[in-house]
Amino acid sequence: MLELLRLPIPKDDLSGQSLVPDIFHDKQPAPRDILIDMPAGPYNESRRAFIHGDLKLIISRDTHKELYDLAADPEESRNVWGEKHTEIEAPYAVFKKRLKEIEVTGEYK
Repeated sequence: MLELLRLPIPKDDLSGQSLVPDIFHDKQPAPRDILIDMPAGPYNESRRAFIHGDLKLIISRDTHKELYDLAADPEESRNVWGEKHTEIEAPYAVFKKRLKEIEVTGEYK
């Protein structure tokens, strides 16, 4: 949004990659990893999903892990964590290391 509004982007406070080039160019965007994060709240546990190529990792409560091969199983009905976890662990660790994570604390209202 800042780039679209031609406002300065604070490099120390924000991490990530601009999607503006993907919007205004006719070529197919380069493949990239995707992280979806849902912190714990009053009605849900913490959950995170990480998509790397055709693999989707889902982590609940920071411990329970499920892995799905979206190309072979788009409905996510077969957890392949035991078979393919080594294919996603390193890319997830590299992606996570680049994040600036902030823990939200305090009372829920």
